[in-house]
Amino acid sequence: MAPQRTRELDEFLEPLRVTNEVVHQLSREFYSTFKKLAAESKDMFLSTPISESILRPAGRTRKHQGRYV
Repeated sequence: MAPQRTRELDEFLEPLRVTNEVVHQLSREFYSTFKKLAAESKDMFLSTPISESILRPAGRTRKHQGRYV
């Protein structure tokens, strides 16, 4: 890549750069928020995102009718 393009790309990406300390701080804040929501949320809160298909009945056979995963 030409020096001018490299410099322009570096300038463009500069706001996206983070240090290890920033990543660590963000992960601590995420953990704290996650822990609080899991313990106190009055709305449905799932610790793991799931798709709607998982919430549907597992099968149509008589054996699995109405059973959810």
